[in-house]
Amino acid sequence: QQLQHPGFLLRMWGMQFQAQVDDVVFVQEDESPSDAEVKWQRMGYNPDGARLHMMWSFTPLMILELKTKVQATNAKLVVMDSLVTIAGGTISPKDSEFALLLYRLNKLASELGVSILLIHNLTKDSKRQEVTKEAIFGSAFIYAATADCWGYWRCDEEGKPQFKLRVMK
Repeated sequence: QQLQHPGFLLRMWGMQFQAQVDDVVFVQEDESPSDAEVKWQRMGYNPDGARLHMMWSFTPLMILELKTKVQATNAKLVVMDSLVTIAGGTISPKDSEFALLLYRLNKLASELGVSILLIHNLTKDSKRQEVTKEAIFGSAFIYAATADCWGYWRCDEEGKPQFKLRVMK
């Protein structure tokens, strides 16, 4: 692994990703600000308050507020944690209505020229060695409604923990 500046060249698993430093809007529904601060301290993470713009609440009716925040900060990335909570927690990811939020976010990403990263859980499987679209909780509608879908998981190979990243769509 390697991280260089300027422009950040990230080398992982023999691949290269070109990245740049830009503003990020982080929508955090699963933790409170105080819980996040405790975790950041434990990790030694000191977020750049000039570049990281937090939203501590979100509902599917807040697309306009999200759009305004992205435009005001000129963010190029939106991270949303976690998808089920952000969707309101009342609609099952297995129901077609769940995909409406994803389509709206996809439209917003296209309109503003930003990337939106939605954090979502995989189905429980302690012996997982690979991720497929069927492993995504509520897979059919979520997989169909996303522009890109990546799986990231931990597995053990030869008794050693491994972290894997796979482009699924």
